[in-house]
Amino acid sequence: MTFNSVKTLTAAALLAVATSGTAFAANMDYNYIVPGEIQSLTSVINLDLVRASEAGTVSIYDYSNGTQGALLGTAEVHAGANANVKVELAPNVAQKALVVLSEQGAPVATSTLHNLDKM
Repeated sequence: MTFNSVKTLTAAALLAVATSGTAFAANMDYNYIVPGEIQSLTSVINLDLVRASEAGTVSIYDYSNGTQGALLGTAEVHAGANANVKVELAPNVAQKALVVLSEQGAPVATSTLHNLDKM
C-alpha cells in the first residue's frame, strides 16, 4: 500500500465518521428543563435552564393531584439554551407543578416542581 493510498483511506474513514456523527447528533433529543430549587409556586418561577431545539413555550400546570391541572403560567423560549427563564404564575394553591416545554404545540420535555413552602 502506498503512502497516498493510506492518506486516501484515512481521509475516507474520517469522512465516514464525521458524517455518521452528524446524522447521529441530528437524531438526538436536546430538549430539557433544569428547574433549579423552587421555594414557592405562588407568583413567579425562575427555571435555571431550558434547552429547546427550536423556539417554543414553557407552560406551568398545577400537578398537586398527580395529573395535569389548571394552567398557571407560560413563557416563550428561543431555540438553544435559555438561562433563568422567568414564568409569572396566576394566583394558586398548588403544592406541586408540572413544567412542559412545547415546540410547535407538541410537548417535548417535562419536569415536576414541589412547593417547598408547603411541604
